[in-house]
Amino acid sequence: MRKKLYGFLAAGLVAGLLTFGLSSREAVARNWQQFRLSVANFIVGYVTMENNEKVDNATDAVIAIEFDDDAVELGDIRVSSSNESTSDNDYLRYSFYAEDDASGQVEIANIDVVFSDVTSTTTDSTMDFSVHTADSIGEVFNLGGAVQSHTFQTDAVELGDLKVVSANTATAANDYFRSSWYGYAANGTLTEVANLDVSLDDVTTATVDSTIELSVITAGTLAAELNLTGAALYPEATGGLALGTSSYQFAPSYFDGLVCTGTLALTGGLTADTVTSLAGQDEVRTMSYSFFDPDVAASQSAAAWGMDAGASVGGADFQGVVMPWAGSVIGIAAYSNDACTSGSLTADATINGTATGLQAVINTTDTQTKYASQANNTDAFTAGQRIGVKVTTTSNWLPTTADVIVTVFVEY
Repeated sequence: MRKKLYGFLAAGLVAGLLTFGLSSREAVARNWQQFRLSVANFIVGYVTMENNEKVDNATDAVIAIEFDDDAVELGDIRVSSSNESTSDNDYLRYSFYAEDDASGQVEIANIDVVFSDVTSTTTDSTMDFSVHTADSIGEVFNLGGAVQSHTFQTDAVELGDLKVVSANTATAANDYFRSSWYGYAANGTLTEVANLDVSLDDVTTATVDSTIELSVITAGTLAAELNLTGAALYPEATGGLALGTSSYQFAPSYFDGLVCTGTLALTGGLTADTVTSLAGQDEVRTMSYSFFDPDVAASQSAAAWGMDAGASVGGADFQGVVMPWAGSVIGIAAYSNDACTSGSLTADATINGTATGLQAVINTTDTQTKYASQANNTDAFTAGQRIGVKVTTTSNWLPTTADVIVTVFVEY
């Protein structure tokens, strides 16, 4: 085929010279230009290469095809199959070879364009990229209209490593890599629907930390929702992210410890069937202790009440009831058998004689009953400390014939 090509080039050169003549240097230039165009059209449009035939590039220069079109599509290099019976998984392959000292020409990479039945309206195609690794060539990346995948060929413990690297040696704290996902909104606008940020601390220090932050779009607004560090998995804001929903619950979970700073709602109840053990601890207990005073006098000032009418048990003599376990005060309630008609009575829950701030006040609004509660661990006590009540009445407290009982609730 090379002889045919050389013969055509020689014939073209002679024909060009005879046709346009050798009358002047300008004519020679014009003839040579015309000859180049003829050869270019011949090579690009009509050369047919047989199996394993090639065009040599003896000078190791670039083989270039130059398009002189001024349209939007400047040019089209087309490789096509004329096989009308093309079926699924047929492919066109671009191969790259290098000369090996021992093996001669060795394929070092290839790109396969794989297609399905092109007569179908569901026609799909993929591009498969293969490279030479460990003395063999293997597929490493697949590109399709819906899925992009990477295949690792190594058989080591670390099967592969997709690495994103910053060459910025001045990287500072909170610099980040971002992976973003976009979709088209109903109005045709390309909209970011989620992103994943990998933020890093100063990588030149020994205290390097990194954070992975996940953002999603909710009600049209993209916002950070979840963070992961080496120490914790946590929401972007307190109370900003629920763990599960009423419709989608997690399977049984295992924790080394559980700290609840808000309300703990047990919708399934707390029974012996649902709580089998609490990691070596006894089950949670709620207890109450009542303190009493008959014919409550006016003008009392932080008077310690006892557990009987004489205030001799747990009252002025003993200053409360000793707790056998650590716990916290969670509630207080006061009741008067006669309605208050004047003044007020304030009952304070105490720990070792010191008021906690949790109070129940009977007055002309809450004339007979009053109660208050608080989260556990707000006012905590240790085993051996005493729980009691101190009461203050105003000088105009009435009736002084009222009998009042105050109950303090604790949780162990």
